[in-house]
This record gives sequence, C-alpha cells and structure tokens, in this order.
Amino acid sequence: MIIIMILLPFLHRESIATGVVNPSKNPIGKYFFTVTALIIGFGVIFFATINYSENPDAITLSSFLFILSLIFLFIAPVLLIKPSRVKELEK
Repeated sequence: MIIIMILLPFLHRESIATGVVNPSKNPIGKYFFTVTALIIGFGVIFFATINYSENPDAITLSSFLFILSLIFLFIAPVLLIKPSRVKELEK
C-alpha cells in the first residue's frame, strides 16, 4: 500500500498539482479536500475519545497518524514541480 501511495502520485503529479492549486476545477482536488476534511474531523473525534477514556488505546491514534501520513505521501510529489510550471497549471 505504501509503494502504491508513493508511485501513483509521482506518476500523476501534475494532475494532483492542478487539483491542489484549483480544487474547484479538478475532481482530484475536490476529492483531496473532502478526504482531508474528513480526516481532520475524525482526528478531533479520536483525540477527544482518547482524552476522555479511562483506558486510552494506542491503536486508534496510530491508525489515525498512519492515514495522515498517507495524505502527506500523496502531496509530496507535487513539491517536485517547478514554480514556473505551477503558474502554467494555474491558468
């Protein structure tokens, strides 16, 4: 799964960059921001549950952080694109 999350974004980095720059014009951008909002929402719920629990479970926290790291792996190849190319993608 990690190899796929590294390889696929690298192959589609310009499409992902277009989605990050103009999320309303690209379905990848809409999907990315929806998933990011859901992960942040679930993260707040997980942390609240862990804080109010008598017996905190590390599996919940570790799985949340793993999913968060997959999002960072998805964004990382976008940083390989030159700024001049990103300005072309904005248009």
